[in-house]
This record gives sequence, structure tokens and C-alpha cells, in this order.
Amino acid sequence: MMKYIGYTFTFFAVSVFFWGCESDDLPELTGIEIPTDVTLDMVFETNSSGDTTGLVTFTPGAQGVLNYHLFFGDSEDERPTVVQPGSTAEHPYRSSGSYFVRLVAFGPGGVSSSITREITLNIVSVIDPAILQQLTGGETNSTKRWVWNKEVGGISGHFGVGSPDTDFPGFFTAPANGLGDPDCVYDDVLIFGVEDGSPFYQLETMGDSFLNWGSVKALFPEATPERNNDECRESDTLLKLRIPFNVSGDQEEGLTLTLDPLSPLSYFINAGEWQITELSDDILRVRGIQENSEGETLAWYFAFVPEGSTGGPGDGRADFNTLVFAEEFDVDGAPDPSIWNFQTGDGCPSLCGWGNGEAQYYTDRPENVVIESGMLKITALAESFGGRQYTSARLNTQDKFEFTYGRVDVRARVPETGGTWPAAWMLGADIDTNPWPAAGEIDILEHVGNQANTVFGTVHTPSGFGGNANGGDTPLPDATTEFHVYSIDWTETSISFFVDDQKFYTYSPAERNADTYPFNKDFFLLVNMAIGGTFGGNIDPGLTEEVFEIDYIRVYQ
Repeated sequence: MMKYIGYTFTFFAVSVFFWGCESDDLPELTGIEIPTDVTLDMVFETNSSGDTTGLVTFTPGAQGVLNYHLFFGDSEDERPTVVQPGSTAEHPYRSSGSYFVRLVAFGPGGVSSSITREITLNIVSVIDPAILQQLTGGETNSTKRWVWNKEVGGISGHFGVGSPDTDFPGFFTAPANGLGDPDCVYDDVLIFGVEDGSPFYQLETMGDSFLNWGSVKALFPEATPERNNDECRESDTLLKLRIPFNVSGDQEEGLTLTLDPLSPLSYFINAGEWQITELSDDILRVRGIQENSEGETLAWYFAFVPEGSTGGPGDGRADFNTLVFAEEFDVDGAPDPSIWNFQTGDGCPSLCGWGNGEAQYYTDRPENVVIESGMLKITALAESFGGRQYTSARLNTQDKFEFTYGRVDVRARVPETGGTWPAAWMLGADIDTNPWPAAGEIDILEHVGNQANTVFGTVHTPSGFGGNANGGDTPLPDATTEFHVYSIDWTETSISFFVDDQKFYTYSPAERNADTYPFNKDFFLLVNMAIGGTFGGNIDPGLTEEVFEIDYIRVYQ
């Protein structure tokens, strides 16, 4: 059973009528057999409240049949759905009315028999106003235009594909502005709207559409696309460009956007259901499952922003202009003890490896942490110390500088050797009494040498932490050779991440509670460089010494 928040459907009546073909006076021809006893069973899916969802499962049957063609009756230019004997077909109906479902059973020699059923559905649709507002910009007679989030690449960028058994695009991610022919990809507009109280989805193209190679066959049966060679084709007459849409599920279990499979979200993969992985006024992220013509199952990841936005999920900076903390690292020697605490050791006994399987021992020695020439330098060394094979340093401002909301700027340069994992980050000030991840974590900057020159911004919450945390990343080709400013804007409702004032990710859950947004309280700052571990990965055997340099840390409110 499905659980709905968003659209729910109430099923009032189903009427069924039969029409059969006439087969009198047909000549006897060798090798020809007219299918007989043609039947069509239907099952209507219901949600947890007992209401139908509009999804109908059809099971055709007949004697002497080779295959079936099903016409669902809700499109003027409907293409048949081919069903093999012993198989079923599912189809979602999105609005009230009567539909004539036609089943054609084909036998040897190309002859056929058919029946038609009429189903009458009375559907009452109610959508969560918050979801409707974010998708369509309003609740009545409104539209919102979404375009590809093309300025952002990497694992949390605008386009990727991976295994359906994982939650990230592990097979491929497109670089910024790097998806196919821009004239048939990035000129598409996805319109979500409400007209006379009825929500609709419309795909606006300039003629050509970008089609997955494995889905080209679905629209062009004569085509022979080469593997992994996606194609631009004029497809408007074959696609369903305007249909009603449905949103089901809830914030805890997840939201599902349901469209007709022939109504793609720009890039066509022949999928009708999409998991909404993130939705706010500034970003729409979805995950769709494709079963292609080669029998493969793939998970696709798309990200869209409102038309007119560039550089990530929205533009601009929050209005934080008052400098409340400035650590300029302008006095050589040890870090200022009135600001910084040292965390030493290897995390044992409670969190050996600091909870991430890290390989270093943190010290307060000048060999590992020192201020020189206006820079804080955290140095990782390959040496046997405290039972570990590497040393480094970790500092925090707990009980010395803590704050709620603001802009944080960290100007830094990161090392490139595999196994290094430098970070500038924040933890909830109640961490001692409200253990991680309940206290919340904000990672302003993370970089791993094994993915050199890609930088990450992440939040960890009770509902999303560790490998399931919410975050984004962006390529930065000279992160290991040049200094850059890594920033967050932290407000009561959202946290946005920037590099050199260019936004690349925003965390803004639709439902903000202690589980999804534990960020309405004081946090403190941390800087460190770990070695190895779950994110740092394999350690380069040539690593002898690497330095994480921080020019300044500033906080504005």
C-alpha cells in the first residue's frame, strides 16, 4: 500500500462495458489463428487510507495470442503499450472522467481480436499547499518555470547516473554546462502550474529533445542507437508535453512526483515516477529509475532551478554585514588559547579513529600546528606517534566563541596528496549533552586528496548523516595551488554554501524540525586535517608531509 501526503484520490465508481470483434465468414487460412476468450482484468491501487491512487494494473488474457496492444484511453495521440502473454501493465490516471481502455490481442498471421472497457473515475485531488507553492509558485492560477541547474557539476550537480542500489550517481556525473548539445538540452523549460485549481506539468522545448540512448527505441522503433551515445531528436509529436501531475508521500518517507512516462523532465528516460530528493523555492532535485531496452536498471539524478537563476540553487548572499569574529592569524607562534582549544589523541577509547576510521594522532606540537607569516598551518606528518603512523592537529572554539546564524568566510588552500582530508566546519554547542548527529554539523569546507580539486559543503542531521548526509560539491581546478574563500550563509530556514561568492548548494528542508533542521542554536568552529578514514580514503604511500593553510576565519551577523 502507498501512503500519501499531497494528492490523494478517492475512487467512487467503475463502470465496465464490453465490445467484441465480429469474426463471421472469415476464410480458413493456414497458419492463421484468431485469438479467442479475450479478457482484461483490472486492479486499482489504494493508499493507506483506502482511497485509490489512480494507478491501475491491467492483466490481459486470451487463447491463441502472441502479444497484446493496450490503449489506455487518456491521450488523443496514444501509442500502444505492448504486453506479452502472462505479463501485466500499469498506468496512472490523473484526473476524473470516463476512459475507454482498448485491448487488442494479436494471433499468428497478424489477425486480432479486441475488447474495450469503459472505466469512470471520480478523483478528488488535494495537494499539500507547501509543496504546491514550491513547485508552482502559488496555489491557484500560477506557474513556475524551472531550468537545468547547469552551472553546477560533480556528484551533487545537475545530472548524473548510478546504480539503483545506491543513493548517489556513482557511474557518471556531468560537469558544469557539460551535458550533450546545449541547443537540445539547456533550452528546455519545465513548467509546473495550477490552472483553475488543477495542477499541470508542461515541457517547453525548442523542437529537439535530448534522449537517452536506451530510450530512443521507445520513441523510434526503427532506430539503432549506439551504446551510451545519447541523441538529439525532434520528438515533440511523440511526447506528451502537457499533463496533470501528482505528488505523493510525506517528508519522512519521501515525496514522489508522478508523470506520464512520455512526459519527460527534459532528458527522456521513459520513467513516470520520480523521487523528489530535495525541494525548496530555489532547487528541485529528483531521482528516477529507468529500465532500458538492454534489460539494465539505472538511477538518474537531475537538478533544476527557477528560470533566471545561475550558479546553483539560487543567487545572492544573506544580509550579514556586521563583523563579530575575526581570526586573522597575524601573530606568529601557537594559536591564541583564548580562542582555540586543542583536541589531542586518536579519539580512543570511545571513538577510536575519531569515529571515521582515521589514521592520525592529533597533537598540540608546533610541528603539527603553528601560525607563520599570517597563516595557520596544520601539518600532517608520516611518523610513528601514540600508536598511529601519522600526526596532525585539530582545533575548536567550544565555550570560547559560539554563535547562532551568520556568514562564515574561511580563506584557505588545501593539499592534494591522496589520504589528506582537511576541513573547516561547525558543531552544535550542545554536543556534549546531545551527541552527534543530534547536535547537528555544518561542513563549510571539506576536500580529499583522492578527489583533488573538488570541494564539498555538507550538513549532518539526525535524519541525514554520514554517507546519507545532505550536501553539494563543486569543481575547483586550482584548490590545491591557490587560496579561495569558502563560505556559508546560515539563517533560521536555510544554509547556503559558496566558493568565492558563487553558490553551489543550499540546504532548506520543506519541513523544519529538530530532525531535519537542528540549526536554530549556538554552534562553534573547528579546523583540522584528518588522514585516511571513511572519506579520506586510501593513503598515498608517498605521503610524508602535507600542509593545510588558513589565511583567516571571519564571522558576520
